[in-house]
Amino acid sequence: MDEPQAPQPRHRRIRAGVMRRVLLALCLLAPLRALCADDACARGESAPVFGERQQGVQHHRFTRISSHEARETLQLTSGEALEILHGGCEYLVTTFRFSGAAVLDKGASRKEAYVMAGRLMRRLIQLKAASCFDLALTARALDNADVPYEASLDVAGDGADFLLTQVQVNAARRGFIEVMLFKGPL
Repeated sequence: MDEPQAPQPRHRRIRAGVMRRVLLALCLLAPLRALCADDACARGESAPVFGERQQGVQHHRFTRISSHEARETLQLTSGEALEILHGGCEYLVTTFRFSGAAVLDKGASRKEAYVMAGRLMRRLIQLKAASCFDLALTARALDNADVPYEASLDVAGDGADFLLTQVQVNAARRGFIEVMLFKGPL
């Protein structure tokens, strides 16, 4: 048979009761903290740049990742694939990843990569992309750029003061180019 246990001292019973209450409170508050973290985001919900049935777009898919992040994938009728990443919380960030045989098909210098990035931004305009960024001004900024990859360039005329849009080419190689646009803090 089990031996009877000696009663616990009062301070241990009180401490154990307090610990149970603290653990219960933490368990109840954890989901609320996650909700508050999303609500604290200055950026609103991400919206697609392209519609389902848009001329020049063969296949389109928009996937919401969170309240402020989304991934949009397209297959263009010209053969290129485009992945658009929507994100940021304090900053508004959109990343365009172009890939395909015609993208920098012979490789390119950094200057040629920036010119190609400008051309691709103009192609988005022709396809009637619904972006919160001024893609024409972005293309102009890219045309004249010759800075290292991942260096930010101001997009003159798109925004004011601290909300001025910036663009950077993050990577470029044969068959691929990544362009990121951002502004903030919001």
